[in-house]
Amino acid sequence: YKTYGGIIAKQNYDHAGFTARLGLKDARLALAAGQVADVALPSGNVWRDSLIEAIAHGEGDKDWAVMGRVRARAAGLED
Repeated sequence: YKTYGGIIAKQNYDHAGFTARLGLKDARLALAAGQVADVALPSGNVWRDSLIEAIAHGEGDKDWAVMGRVRARAAGLED
């Protein structure tokens, strides 16, 4: 929470430790594993969709903490 919280608070997403694109890959893998095991992952789709939205806004190579910006946009706090 300190690392990602600091990235979100400073909106310093450019120095990616883990990119949104890699996060999307992992989200898809987790959802596929849940499907194979017949396990519900109710927040998994929100996670995946937020990463897809970040990528659609040209933020795919930014740190995956950019999901904070995605949620801010959804709340009408950012353009």
